[in-house]
Amino acid sequence: MPLTLIETIQALVLYNRTGDFNDTTIGLAIELYNSTQDPTLTEILATTSVITAAVNVYRFDFPDIATYTGFATGESLTNIIREEDASSEVVSVAESPTEMEGGLSVETITLPIIGDVETSIQGNTDDILSNTNNLSSVQTQIDSLIDIFSQGIDRATISSGQNLPFNNESYDSQGTYDTSTYVYTIDIAGTYLFTLIRLVCSGWKHRNH
Repeated sequence: MPLTLIETIQALVLYNRTGDFNDTTIGLAIELYNSTQDPTLTEILATTSVITAAVNVYRFDFPDIATYTGFATGESLTNIIREEDASSEVVSVAESPTEMEGGLSVETITLPIIGDVETSIQGNTDDILSNTNNLSSVQTQIDSLIDIFSQGIDRATISSGQNLPFNNESYDSQGTYDTSTYVYTIDIAGTYLFTLIRLVCSGWKHRNH
């Protein structure tokens, strides 16, 4: 029999020998297995009762027999014989037959419990604190840069028409810049470079996670 779903089988018909040897079926029972998924034939999917009487035709009905309508009125190789011309019985089918096409694989999945999650978080406390400390270190470095850039000029508000108070010189070969009046006297023709760094800080913040 080809691989077939138990639910789609309608009946099995067994034609017995006639004459002096028709009692050879006595003591016979039919069992169905799925040899593909159960090669050791340990799980019975359907079984008939043991035959106790010798008759010419046996019909073993499956649940789907109710959908069949083409009963034969005598022996047939293509149609199921009608009940009146055979010894009929209902086959015992397993409640959850496993004759399915294709394989089914079930693997064990271990889900974490609340305690495991808490332990995992606690185990990474040092990393979390380290990241927080790193942010604090970044803030410190930024504050340091602000102080360095701000050293070049006074922290004061300069109005229009006032001299810009540069209070630091990087290079002045003639020494003609007056740090008290903020006036530079040019006594040699040439190119001069004055640099102003304008630094605006708008509430640097970091957020701890």
